Amino acid sequence: MLNRYSTLTASAYGTHALTIAVPSRLRYKRTADKPLAGMRVGVKDILDLKGVRTGNGNRAFAQCYPPANHSADFIDEMIKQGAIFVGKTKTVEFAGEQEVVADWVDYSYPFNFRGDSYLGATGSSTGSAAAIAAYPWLDIAIGTDGERDFP
Repeated sequence: MLNRYSTLTASAYGTHALTIAVPSRLRYKRTADKPLAGMRVGVKDILDLKGVRTGNGNRAFAQCYPPANHSADFIDEMIKQGAIFVGKTKTVEFAGEQEVVADWVDYSYPFNFRGDSYLGATGSSTGSAAAIAAYPWLDIAIGTDGERDFP
């Protein structure tokens, strides 16, 4: 199906490492109609991507709701312009700004790849920032600055 995403198993066959499927840029040519052709994009896990669950940084929330039946409008527009969404980035629960260290937290905050081991990535869009720092093949990572209305 066109413009529908699905989740992939993160482990590669025969390895114990997690992987990310990264599309080749050789298949894409930027044009006036497709200025984002081949650009690899990560998106914060509070934004809907058609066919993928939106977890809002919370496992229970992700299990209570089905995969999104449509993408956010601006994501659809980016796809029309040639962007390739390769995955969702971590966020603290419900995009808050909590210090994520307690035992009640579903996911640890992302590793600060370029940090000094003393700085924790604890803001709501730091998963997007950490993805840009850690993955040189990632062109754009979308974060937010604001609140979201939850169902």
